[in-house]
Amino acid sequence: MKKCAVACMRFLEKSAALTVFLAFGLIFSPFPSAFAEAPPSSAFADERVSLPEAARGLDVTTHWKPAEGKLLLTRENHCAEILIGAKHARIDGHLLTLATPVVAANDAVTMSLADATALFSRLLGRTVTAKEISTGLLATPRIERDERSRIEGVRHVSYPDFTRLVINLSKSGNVGDVKLKHIEGAAALEIDFPKTGVGQAAAPIEVGDRFIKRIEVGRTGSGASVIVRTNVDDFEYETQKYDEPARIVVDVKPAAPGVLADLRASAHLPVQSGAWADQEPEIARGTTPFTTVVIDPGHGGKDHGAGGRGGLLEKDVTLSIALKLKERLEAAGVRVTLTRSDDSFVSLRGRTVIANRAKNGAPADLFISIHTNSHVSPSVGGFEAYYVSDAVDPGAEATAALENAVVNLEDTDGPEETSVASILWDLQYAEFIADSSALAFITQEELGKRLDTRDRGVRQARFIVLSGVAMPSVLVEVGFISNRSEESRLKTEDFKNKCAECLEAAVTTFKERYEAKLGLVNQESSP
Repeated sequence: MKKCAVACMRFLEKSAALTVFLAFGLIFSPFPSAFAEAPPSSAFADERVSLPEAARGLDVTTHWKPAEGKLLLTRENHCAEILIGAKHARIDGHLLTLATPVVAANDAVTMSLADATALFSRLLGRTVTAKEISTGLLATPRIERDERSRIEGVRHVSYPDFTRLVINLSKSGNVGDVKLKHIEGAAALEIDFPKTGVGQAAAPIEVGDRFIKRIEVGRTGSGASVIVRTNVDDFEYETQKYDEPARIVVDVKPAAPGVLADLRASAHLPVQSGAWADQEPEIARGTTPFTTVVIDPGHGGKDHGAGGRGGLLEKDVTLSIALKLKERLEAAGVRVTLTRSDDSFVSLRGRTVIANRAKNGAPADLFISIHTNSHVSPSVGGFEAYYVSDAVDPGAEATAALENAVVNLEDTDGPEETSVASILWDLQYAEFIADSSALAFITQEELGKRLDTRDRGVRQARFIVLSGVAMPSVLVEVGFISNRSEESRLKTEDFKNKCAECLEAAVTTFKERYEAKLGLVNQESSP
C-alpha cells in the first residue's frame, strides 16, 4: 500500500511538471499562428468587431470589393481574403476556419472578436490579443456611427453619349452644399461633400469607358470627396439630387464649344432635404433604341449546375434553350449576345462584364439568365421568374444560394474585370428594379400560357449574376430537374422549344412597351 502511494505521488509530481511545461510553451511559443487553425472558443466569441477599424488599429491595409462581396487585408507581403457570409478566410493561400460567418451590415464588415484575434495573429505572424484589438478600436474613429449623411457607394453606367455616376448617400438630410469643380491642370472633376462622411473605404473604381478613366472616393478633413478622372481634357457635366434612395447623379460627357470656361469655375449644388427630387430625369434614349439582348445559359464547363436523378445536367438544358431563343430573337431582328455558346465555364463576374459591354461597349437593353431549379423533395416542381432584390422568403433565398454557389469555383477561371466593382452588390437593383419587376411578371405570364406545369409565381432574391448587370434583368427557372417528371420533359426538344417560345414572347412584349414609352413605336400601327 505504501509503494502504491509513493508511485501515485511521483505520477502527480510529473503531471504537474508537464502541465507547467506545456503552459510555458503556450505562452512563449514562437509559432502563434499554429494555434489559429481551429475555431476559437472563448468568453468573447460572441463579441463582434468591425474588421476595417481593427485593421486600421493594427496598421493593416483594407481593400473592399463590393461587387465580389470580399474584403482584402494586406500587410507587407501577406494578404487575407475574407468572403462575406463565409465561415473561413484565406490567408496567403491557406484556409483559416472561423467560428462564425463574416457579416456585412450597417456599413460595416464584422467578425467575432475571437476570430479576429486568430486572423490577425496569422496575418501578422505574431500573437494579437483581444485587448490589443479592442484598444485599437477605441482609438479609431467609428465612421458608421457618424450622424451625418455618408457616401455609401459610387456606381456608373456607360451610355454611348455620356457616362452616368450615381453617388449613393445614407440619407438626404445633413449633406450640406455639394461643390463641383474642374481640377486645374488635370483631366478631372472634383465633387466635394464638406459635411458628408464616408462609409467603407474602397479602392479606386476603374471605369475605362470612352469618357471616364477612374473614380476615387476619399475623406477630406471633416468631409468627403469624389474625384472623377476623365479620358477627355474638355468635358461638361450635369448634376441633380434625388431621394429614395438619397443620391447625387452626375452625367459626364465631352464639352460642347463655348461651355468650357464656365466649367472651370466652381459650381455649387445646394443639397437640402426639402429640395430632393422624386425621380431621375429620363435619359434621352431616342438615340439608344432597344436593339440588344444578352442571354445567359446558366452554369457550364466544370460547373454542372443541378443534376437530375436520370443523369440530366442543368448546364446542358440551359445551353440548349439559350441557343433556341437566340435563333428566334435574331429572326425577329434583335441582336443577341450569349455569355457562353458551348460547354465552357464563365464566372458570374465574367457574365456581367459581357452584358455590360454588349451594346457597342455599353450595357445591353435586357439580360435573361436561364436555369433549372432543384429541391430535396422530388415532388416539388414548376417554373418561376426572379428579379434581383433581397431574398424575401426561404424558398427564394435557397434558390439564390444554389445559383450563387458557383462562386466557390471562381478562383482564376473566367474573365476578370475591375470595372464591375463599380456596380455595388446591394445598391444596383435600385436603378432598374421597376423594369426588372415588369420583365419578370411578363416572363411568368408567358410561361404560364404555354407550359402545363405549376406556376410558382414571381419572386425576388439576391442573385450575383443579376446584381452586376446595368440593365433590366430576369432569372428564369424553367423547371425542377430534381423532379423525375419535369426532368423527362426537360430532355425533350418540344419542351425546350416551348421555353424558348415563351422567353421570345416575353422579350417582344417588353420591347414593345419599352419603345412605346419612348415614343419609338408608330402609334397608328400599335394595337
